[in-house]
Amino acid sequence: LLDENIQLQREKDATEAVALALRDDMRDAREQLEEAEKQVEEFTMWIKRLAHSLRNAKPNSKLYGAAMDYLSRKGLISVEDVLR
Repeated sequence: LLDENIQLQREKDATEAVALALRDDMRDAREQLEEAEKQVEEFTMWIKRLAHSLRNAKPNSKLYGAAMDYLSRKGLISVEDVLR
């Protein structure tokens, strides 16, 4: 009976260690995801700024529309952003 209790305690300790490791991994993954989302938002802002500058510098260029269409299709900007 004592050996059974020791074995059960070891299994419980191992399970708790795995749970703690998984929790830490999930926390790290969440932080990485938040950082990636922030980076996508910043890149989107820069693309919009560059596209608007291009439109002002070269109104006949189709790149402005293509860039804004791409951002819209990918769900990175709203339709209202494209119409501005």
